[in-house]
Amino acid sequence: MHDAAILPDRFPASPDASMSLLDTASSLMREGDTVDVSLSELSKRSGLNSALVKYYFGNKAGLLKALLDRDWQAIVVSVDALVAKDGWDPEAKLRRPLSKVVDPFYAGPYLNRLTSRPGGGGGGGRGGGEGAGG
Repeated sequence: MHDAAILPDRFPASPDASMSLLDTASSLMREGDTVDVSLSELSKRSGLNSALVKYYFGNKAGLLKALLDRDWQAIVVSVDALVAKDGWDPEAKLRRPLSKVVDPFYAGPYLNRLTSRPGGGGGGGRGGGEGAGG
């Protein structure tokens, strides 16, 4: 998705910029208890140019999808590690992986909102497009 033509030389992309945008978006969503994050606020808080959203993710919906993908991947990795454990009784084998799925939804309520939106990654529904607060 990286299109160097859309980024002026004075706003070079760094390898950590995409992760910084995802982390900042996650923080803003937790603080505001919403998935409607403006690109201007994201830019201000991350210290990065808002054009980097287009550079890395295509648009705001792509950013939301990448955030959802990142957070789900972390859940899957932790559940896989727990399921692979030997020596646990059946209840523990069920309870611990379930907590690894439920706890992130409690810590990041935006996960539920992003998961339940039409299109899965914020492409449909309220606030998923560029015009919503961006």
